[in-house]
Amino acid sequence: MFDRPPVGNGDAGISLGGGAGSNGNRILDNFIGNNGKWGVLLAVGHDNAIGSNMIVANGLMPIDIGGDGVTPNDPSDLDDGANGRQNFPVLTSATSNGSGTTVAGTLDSLPGFTYRVEFFSTPGVDNPTGAVLGSVDVTTSNAGVATFSASLPAVQAGAQIVATATRLVGAGGGETSEFSAPAPITPAANTRGPHVVGVFVRGTEWSDAFVNALGGYGYAVPAGPQQLAPLPWVNIDQLTVRFSEPIAVGDEALAVHAAVGDGVLPQPGYVLSTVVYADGGRTVTWTLQSPVGADRVVLDLGNGEVRDAAGTELDGEWVNGSDDWPSGDGTPGGNFRMQLNVLPGDVNRSGTVLADDFSQVKKRFFRSVADPGSGAAAYSVFHDVNGSGTILADDFSAVKRRFFSTLPAGEPDSAAPSAGLVSDRARPRSIGLLSA
Repeated sequence: MFDRPPVGNGDAGISLGGGAGSNGNRILDNFIGNNGKWGVLLAVGHDNAIGSNMIVANGLMPIDIGGDGVTPNDPSDLDDGANGRQNFPVLTSATSNGSGTTVAGTLDSLPGFTYRVEFFSTPGVDNPTGAVLGSVDVTTSNAGVATFSASLPAVQAGAQIVATATRLVGAGGGETSEFSAPAPITPAANTRGPHVVGVFVRGTEWSDAFVNALGGYGYAVPAGPQQLAPLPWVNIDQLTVRFSEPIAVGDEALAVHAAVGDGVLPQPGYVLSTVVYADGGRTVTWTLQSPVGADRVVLDLGNGEVRDAAGTELDGEWVNGSDDWPSGDGTPGGNFRMQLNVLPGDVNRSGTVLADDFSQVKKRFFRSVADPGSGAAAYSVFHDVNGSGTILADDFSAVKRRFFSTLPAGEPDSAAPSAGLVSDRARPRSIGLLSA
């Protein structure tokens, strides 16, 4: 393939703008370049798969869904439009050792579907046209989240990695996203310290079925603005952090700062009661002495007490280097900082618990992980307020009791000292979540 040079025009290389011909297309194995505007423009239409193409040197976006510029991702990909306005992947790391490249990331999209994540290199110093590198297939959890890691060929110096996501439907069909933001290649032999590659929340009272539906560790908090969407569960009392390599943490490694906490002001933060390692030390779970209520909290991780086997301290910068929410200070090292908003009962994640939240839970009565149903009344982990795995009267009672509640107006007191870990005698329970 790609045996002819691209011949461009003043508009889009390929444009689907209306009529029956805008559905069910397979745009595969092409060289699309030198066009004055887009590489591929999908103004309307569904079931249009775009894959294994080189799309380079165009005036505007390589793929534009809707013709309105970058289409932002939305939680669980519930919006509609051309190609269902398919969410694009978020690349969290791209590491090269000279003979190969490892890329990791997440995809937030419709729950329970299989997606093909396809990777490309952007132009580099000796690579002016880019290249198709490979793909991996992933299936989203009931929360609509999938994580992935792909081993790809080595790329030229100066290149970056981008990716698309295609929801696979039918025989060879699918709906493809726009391109992700680029991930710069990090040399594997660099001196960067251990860093965070995933943050999860869960409750000690959540059922195994519910936790498994979330992917095994709990709810994977997305990077970027969507991390601030309210979490609707009533009993969040565990925080799990996955690191890039095995680490050890001290008693003061994590502080959880609060805006309100238990309602007693001033509130220095949530007290941590236990810590458990897993995955050979790559994953650490902290348990809070009490669950998080309606609150804005900041996780403040590091404090000189997160180190790898060589003694190198945590590098608190965001892994993909593109998210703006404060994390570290822009240079290697520093704390990892991340805000979470918790509003129990806010199942539609609007920021206020109202009658619509109650109605949404009630119409899902008896739906469960094992019997999810379908359509607008299907089981959803966000409507299973107590994390039992089945939506029952307790769930909509919990919502009803919280009518009109909102997030507190205050911001977390990140200047407050860490509460640290309490002694064994003060621990209210062991978590038994993960084995070392």
